[in-house]
Amino acid sequence: MRIEESLRRGLGCGQDKIFVIGFNKNAGTTIAHLCMKNLLEAHHQPNWGFSAGLGKYQRGNFWNKFKCFSDGGNKEDFKFLSAHYPDSLFILNCRPIKDWLFSRFKHGFSEHSKGQETPLWPCTSDTLAAWIKANQKHHINVVKYFSRKPEQLIITDISQPDWLPFLCEFSGLDFYDLHSNKRSSTVLSENDIKEFNTSLLEACDLLGITVNDLEASLFLESSLNTNLSKSLQLIKNNLTFMIK
Repeated sequence: MRIEESLRRGLGCGQDKIFVIGFNKNAGTTIAHLCMKNLLEAHHQPNWGFSAGLGKYQRGNFWNKFKCFSDGGNKEDFKFLSAHYPDSLFILNCRPIKDWLFSRFKHGFSEHSKGQETPLWPCTSDTLAAWIKANQKHHINVVKYFSRKPEQLIITDISQPDWLPFLCEFSGLDFYDLHSNKRSSTVLSENDIKEFNTSLLEACDLLGITVNDLEASLFLESSLNTNLSKSLQLIKNNLTFMIK
């Protein structure tokens, strides 16, 4: 039985779930809406359980309420969730790193301009460097872990025009042509964009990489990932992913 057929059967009953474990600003809202269009209970908020500080039984009760979880999944213990929900699907949603950083910058700018506190602002070179390192650490940890159970993981690059049909094909979800972007109206001035580009160049200098390195969607092909061995590159061949 193909994994998507098994997943489709399991989502109607039992403990099979979908966990979206990429960082925010990677189409998590769109994936949540896709799940809801498929009549699956979706939780699209940070703090699923561990990061919310819930106790053991509170976490169990919380996870049992929903079939799909998105937004902030990079903060959760995906290894624990995989062990306790072994028939579930995990989606690592990503995009070219530079685009992801800029989207976070826009999000922080929007929140800040409304007078709201946000960890995404101010967006300094140190902040950008920390985001890049966190991004790479998470991606490597995810791929290494699921190399032992590749049928549980789908990796999709949301910058690809056919990423949503691809995700539906391999997840067993019915396809709906939708796109959700709550921040599409955010307008940045030339000075704001210049500030971002300057901070980004400084962040790259701090890390010993170039801006061109940030065109990668999953792994930086640079000295930053000295622990990314050839064996890890081979592991990727066993996973279901769309990174072109």
